[in-house]
Amino acid sequence: MASAEIKLSERTELGPEFRRLFSASLFVGGGALVLSMLVGYFTDHTLRRFYFGYLVNFMFFLTIALGALFFVLLQHITRAGWSVAVRRIAETMAAILPVLAALAAPIIVSVITQKGDLYPWAQQVHASSPHVEQKASADAENVEEHPGGIRPLDELTTEKRPYLNPAFFLARIFLYFAIWAGFGIWYWR
Repeated sequence: MASAEIKLSERTELGPEFRRLFSASLFVGGGALVLSMLVGYFTDHTLRRFYFGYLVNFMFFLTIALGALFFVLLQHITRAGWSVAVRRIAETMAAILPVLAALAAPIIVSVITQKGDLYPWAQQVHASSPHVEQKASADAENVEEHPGGIRPLDELTTEKRPYLNPAFFLARIFLYFAIWAGFGIWYWR
């Protein structure tokens, strides 16, 4: 009995139609992001609603990617042989972390502008504005009560100012994403 060679042709490229679809999806996604920012700004003249919605969705996808990275790291630490098939999927999901690092730009911009739209502790500290406790009724929705949109920080947030300040937050976020993205790409390759 002669051995027959089985030659399988495997298509490893998605083709030019995929590239057009990918470019179109990037354009549509970027346009939708700009449109949502404009709608959010003209709705309440701040970007607070946009930032809150964006933060929730960003954290949803970041949690999935970090869970996949944790799964990959756990499988490599324990040298599990059974998980090769499912580990490849998790490695691909963790490889999205550099993209998520780029998508953190609106959060970074909200902290850099120091208006406190997303995080109240990220606003500029003025010597003329006393740091008093906020009343329970003056929550995040009532920005108009405070002149210039600056809300006074409560006593506990003021005590945490060495940790909760824009410079240290930005240093942490860049460091975390560099480590996460490095691990994600390392194990994906």
